[in-house]
Amino acid sequence: MNASCRSTSHWRRGAIRQLRGGGICWPRLARFALIATRHLAWAYENLGDRQRCLALNEENLRRARALGSERIEGIRLGVLASLRIEEGRIDEAVELLKESHGLHVEAADPLQSALDVFRFAAAVAATGKAEMATRIFSAADALANDLGLNLNSWDPPYIEFVTRMIRDRIDERSFEKAWEQGRTLNADAAVALALEWSGASTGCG
Repeated sequence: MNASCRSTSHWRRGAIRQLRGGGICWPRLARFALIATRHLAWAYENLGDRQRCLALNEENLRRARALGSERIEGIRLGVLASLRIEEGRIDEAVELLKESHGLHVEAADPLQSALDVFRFAAAVAATGKAEMATRIFSAADALANDLGLNLNSWDPPYIEFVTRMIRDRIDERSFEKAWEQGRTLNADAAVALALEWSGASTGCG
């Protein structure tokens, strides 16, 4: 374990010990433990320890639900969906994303909604439907741009992973056409398009 992991793990254990011991400011400490666990999971992911990363994200999701923190719940659902996509467990990922998107729509969180849309693009790309995935990816990029953000800076390795899945299955002309079509989609329309390939439907529109 590197220094960053050791430090984060130390603070996380301290917060959890105080929670179990009935310390003061329970809600604040609980949220601190959620944040510390999130950063620890991220550190393990970057170290290539997917098993610990997955376990910590699942733990964080359970704690967020117990605490009633829908913001962290939604974010963890999205992260777990990304991991499921990388594992090829697409159906599970889609169910997680539907739940995540619903929470983010309810919270009126445009940034997380844009990230959900991108993850839906990843799920579609993993099924080999490159043109549809391109349109959804483009919609996510446009939604991020509307917020003054560059989607490519969010998680470069994962962006590259999804881009490679798409570009390996589509020619340049078809890609450019699909990319242009995706610019006009809002989040709900992009999600609805993503769900078409499985015959699923969303209650978020």
